[in-house]
Amino acid sequence: MSDERVPNNVETGLLDQRLDEAVKRYFIGGGGPGGGPDERITRLESSVTEIKITLARIEERLGHMVTDADFAELKGRVSQLPTIWQLFSIIIAVFGFAFVLVRFGLPRN
Repeated sequence: MSDERVPNNVETGLLDQRLDEAVKRYFIGGGGPGGGPDERITRLESSVTEIKITLARIEERLGHMVTDADFAELKGRVSQLPTIWQLFSIIIAVFGFAFVLVRFGLPRN
């Protein structure tokens, strides 16, 4: 790879002039894609206002959402439900009782 350097006789005046114009346009005076500082601040303030309104709506909705106490109550209720083995035992007992009634309990003619 060769080490090429910029010669000393290159005129950078045009580049300096363009850089100064760009700095004035974008950061000092306006006219760039973002506008001047006053316009940018105005847009930022309006954006912040919109963000505050959106956050207020989100906070309002969060107030209506489920809390930890609701989850604790639900956990307590679920823990009181019968297990699958208890349900299976009840079903077997009901079938057994029905069998006993049909087999021995009903009078025959």
